[in-house]
Amino acid sequence: MECTKLKGILSAKSMICVPFSPWHLNFFDLDVASGGLGSVIADYTTYITMQSQFGPAYSVLKTGDDMATVGVFGAVQLWPGVGEAWAMPGTIARENPVSFVRASRLILDELVKIGRFRRLQAYVNASHISSVQFAKVCYFVPEARLAQFGPEGADYFLFVRFKE
Repeated sequence: MECTKLKGILSAKSMICVPFSPWHLNFFDLDVASGGLGSVIADYTTYITMQSQFGPAYSVLKTGDDMATVGVFGAVQLWPGVGEAWAMPGTIARENPVSFVRASRLILDELVKIGRFRRLQAYVNASHISSVQFAKVCYFVPEARLAQFGPEGADYFLFVRFKE
């Protein structure tokens, strides 16, 4: 993805979208308050890098003197037509939440298109309201509640988004 659709949204905020590279994690401050898996997986950088090898993955970077990774996104193909989305926001995403959500939507749209996914699903910790809201504003809908599913034993929602 060349992220051309994102230029209007991101350029005003000095952000760019690029294919993910493990190097981007050198400039990444994980937002553990977001309640994602990164807050319960000790070596989340290895986890992200491994996930990125099984499907398309992208980084949103803040450019300039204080370069930082705003967030990383991707999807793992489970089998033809079905993918599992993952996203980890950095603390800097809180500085421009509207731009971050808009960029997230477009990246997820692109993941569906380039991954040829008819179904894209994501697991979200049910107790983290901001993560649940983020999934919903990115056009995911809840499909199931998974009791004691997470690595920390928490309940998770299975969210799904279908190709239009």
